[in-house]
Amino acid sequence: MRKVTLGLANSLDNYIARKDGGFDWLHWSKEVAEISVKFMKTVDALLIGRKTYDGMLASGQTSYPGAKNYVFSRSKKKREALKKRLAAKKKPDRNVEIVTEDAAKFVRELKKRQGHCGLRRRRIGQKSFRSRSY
Repeated sequence: MRKVTLGLANSLDNYIARKDGGFDWLHWSKEVAEISVKFMKTVDALLIGRKTYDGMLASGQTSYPGAKNYVFSRSKKKREALKKRLAAKKKPDRNVEIVTEDAAKFVRELKKRQGHCGLRRRRIGQKSFRSRSY
């Protein structure tokens, strides 16, 4: 059975994002880069919430290289807007797949496949990742 690992950043008071969804309190450093590189070597798939992915796109990053990136969105309107943004790129990122189904169900199915995936999360309010059993 595939192993699922949660990888995230949180503040000392155990928050992942500000109430407005901002994560500007996160500061990249050499140490953080080393930890991220080490983590990324252990996974072949990443599960990313749409709001986290929006932050990635805003910084110019379309995916985490070397892994399949599954981006979850429950909002049809925002999902379609995201698909349009990705389609408008000069070079589409084939590592990215937009997932519309229930996250817990998707993870249960993914665990039946070979490999090891990492769950990247930044917002506590992402109910589908937080409150369900995998």
